[in-house]
Amino acid sequence: MAAQKRAPPGGLGDVHVKSPRMRGAALAVVLASAALMLYMLVLLGRPLYWRLYADVIHRYESDAAQQLIVELQKTGLHQQQQQRQKHHSPQQQQQQQQRPVGSAAPGATAAPISSIGTAPSAVAPPRPGPALTAQEIEAQRAKAREKQWEDEWWGQYQKAETARKARQEKETKEREAMLVKKFNHTLSRELVQSLAEDGYLVVTWANHHYTDFALTWVYHVQQVGIKGYMVGAMDEAILITLAKRKIPTFSMAAGLTTGDFGWGSKTFAKMGRKKINLIAQFLELGVNVVISDVDVLWLRNPLPFFQRFPGADILTSTDHLSSTVGAAEELERYPEAGSAFNIGIMLFRQRSAKFVEQWIEVIEADDTIWDQNAFNDLIRAGQVIQEDDPHHYFRGDNNSLTVGVLPVAFFCSGHVYFTQAMYRTLGIKPYAVHATFQFSGTPGKRHRFREAGLWLEDYTYYHHPGTHGIVYPKITPLL
Repeated sequence: MAAQKRAPPGGLGDVHVKSPRMRGAALAVVLASAALMLYMLVLLGRPLYWRLYADVIHRYESDAAQQLIVELQKTGLHQQQQQRQKHHSPQQQQQQQQRPVGSAAPGATAAPISSIGTAPSAVAPPRPGPALTAQEIEAQRAKAREKQWEDEWWGQYQKAETARKARQEKETKEREAMLVKKFNHTLSRELVQSLAEDGYLVVTWANHHYTDFALTWVYHVQQVGIKGYMVGAMDEAILITLAKRKIPTFSMAAGLTTGDFGWGSKTFAKMGRKKINLIAQFLELGVNVVISDVDVLWLRNPLPFFQRFPGADILTSTDHLSSTVGAAEELERYPEAGSAFNIGIMLFRQRSAKFVEQWIEVIEADDTIWDQNAFNDLIRAGQVIQEDDPHHYFRGDNNSLTVGVLPVAFFCSGHVYFTQAMYRTLGIKPYAVHATFQFSGTPGKRHRFREAGLWLEDYTYYHHPGTHGIVYPKITPLL
């Protein structure tokens, strides 16, 4: 006989031999998974069921305990009537049935003629229903006990939920306090100089109302590669927000509103004074300060540009609407670019500390003076024009400081960037854009940045279900 061939190990023969075991194992896994899913469904679905039961079903369901009480009352009333009927003789029952309508019983006072045929003053009680059997009463009692248990269980569940939420809120506050303690820096020379990049520190400040501006500001600072920066927190709410995101911050304890400052208001003026004091504080700590309003977005790292002009004590932006240097990365020619200086973007080196102190004295002596106007008046007082200076410097503050005007095409105002789009005309990439020259206050600034795709926020703002042609921003919500 020819030898019977056997399938090689691992071939189809083994598969046929092992397949029943594999099918059994697979079936066991499926059954175990189904059992686990059923258990999780019961475990997680029970609280949801009781919440739905208490909020929806129980609201419109008749109370079983109340029904039981009513039925027992009806049963007792029916039994009392049966007992009274037993005490009447058959003759009395027959006389009562044969008595004419409106006639009085023997020994009773007849009703007045005027009242005959009228409804009695007292409303007769409703006729009781049939008596409940013992089984029906016991079923009602069982349902009432079940309802009472459900109410007790739901009360315990709500109590546990309240305790859990209180515990979670407490833990959140403790975690926030720990983060604030860690990232709410106390300004010191060692700290500031450790954060500074090549001796420069970029600083802004905000209150709770401008939290989204501050986060957008930080996003762009990080994107362009600025390492040394800090954000001053003017209230506790934004301090917690910044600390939770591990953003270098410090408390300014401004004591001002947590809402909109309102351009030109008294609160806005007080905020400006905080800003100038902040400049003086950082200069005293030994760093060169790049001060930036929170509605300024950085599109390139400006520090290499600033380092090209070491002779300037102060560099300031301007509201001038045309460029005197075109596409060249140079300072504007002064006084050709002689419009008002804008203090939203400025560089102060150590040599300007005395001027900043003078600036503070002027604005604190008179509450009606706007800090930007005071700066323009002080810096232009006794100015000396240097027509042949290769960097276009001029001497300001009675010939005590060297000052330069930042190029408008690279450090843009709102008009230059959003309206003129000068950077497109010149084919350049700006360093910064300041949301000035627009209407509608803070919402207008936010909308300008959104239009330009520079705003940091959730994509849901740009997405409207059922519409087409939505343009999404270029940046991602990293913070």
